[in-house]
Amino acid sequence: MHITIVMLVDISGESGQNLYSRQIANALSRIDGVQLTIICPTPSNDPPEVLSSDNVTPEYITEKRRRDPAWHISAQPEILRKLRKIQKNNNIDGIVCSLKVSLLTPPFYSYSNDIPQILLVEGLMEKTISRMSPFIGASLLARIIATINAKNSTYTFAAYEEAKEWIQSRGNIADDSIEIFHHGVDTNQFSPVPRSAARERIHEPIDDEDFVITFVGSFKQYHCLEPLLEAIDRLDEDVKLLLVGDGPMLDKTKSLAHDLNIDSYFPGFIDHNQVNIYISASDLAYGVIDPDHWGSPMKVFEYLSCGVPVIATKSTELEFIGTHDLGELINDSSPDSIRSAIEVLIDLPIEERNQMGNRGREYSIENRTWDTLAENIVKKIGEYHD
Repeated sequence: MHITIVMLVDISGESGQNLYSRQIANALSRIDGVQLTIICPTPSNDPPEVLSSDNVTPEYITEKRRRDPAWHISAQPEILRKLRKIQKNNNIDGIVCSLKVSLLTPPFYSYSNDIPQILLVEGLMEKTISRMSPFIGASLLARIIATINAKNSTYTFAAYEEAKEWIQSRGNIADDSIEIFHHGVDTNQFSPVPRSAARERIHEPIDDEDFVITFVGSFKQYHCLEPLLEAIDRLDEDVKLLLVGDGPMLDKTKSLAHDLNIDSYFPGFIDHNQVNIYISASDLAYGVIDPDHWGSPMKVFEYLSCGVPVIATKSTELEFIGTHDLGELINDSSPDSIRSAIEVLIDLPIEERNQMGNRGREYSIENRTWDTLAENIVKKIGEYHD
């Protein structure tokens, strides 16, 4: 089976949407009998390993320019030329696309050539665009692109319930042509490291008896790091913070941690292949997001896969954390709510926290792997041709 993925993100990037696309490609490349071609912007960093796999062929378009309408327009004829080239040489069995504002050419090409398009919907694109884009009409354009893809896709996987309802409303998608597949995790990459060994390997002044809370991700407002610091400032217990990553709120977060005299460490950007060591060094991991921000936090699944209890924002998609006792869910991102959740987990005996972490690891392996999504994609393409 020959599958073509059309990616409109930097496959070498480290933000959530970059990692999502890369993990899908990795999982598809691991399936026996699948030949994969990836159409994507020229990577801005070192190309990831998946692009050098024996069964993967990259087809590059112009390097992406963020928030540049001209790039989105110029990408369309490039994508069309690549699709024609691939179809001529290989006969494409299926096209896989993650919904982006530039996703215009693939749905028309797949429809006109009787090729099934599998659509992946990570979030509420219209709302995200309306928040972030300074361009008049951007939200309307996002709605049009979403509608075109919804109407022309053979099958759709949405990351969570609200995203499913939104994309269904755009294309009147039948219930038997869409399903929810929450963000997954590579459980081999995100595997536990013994806590004491992990603390030695990260080279931070953290002792075995310290209680450590870890955050991994981009330092952005919706990740609620400021209320986390304020919550820790209100704790009676001593806590150390390990805040991994970078982003626009990094300097402000460092400054607040200093002002509040919080024992915190900022190792900066860490290669994704090493992140499991930093997660494993913690007693609990922080995955709270602003309830008004739309999305399914991939980091929560990575934390759980490493066998670490989590604190996360309560949502339909994360109810399993409460059901299976894998951490604490909070209704809002206020410092008091965060503090209360931390106190619950601090007060548990370490054996109970370890058992909680083990359950999280088991749940991830059984329910949240990218390989399962990749297998489902291949199955839907196969059913189309049967």
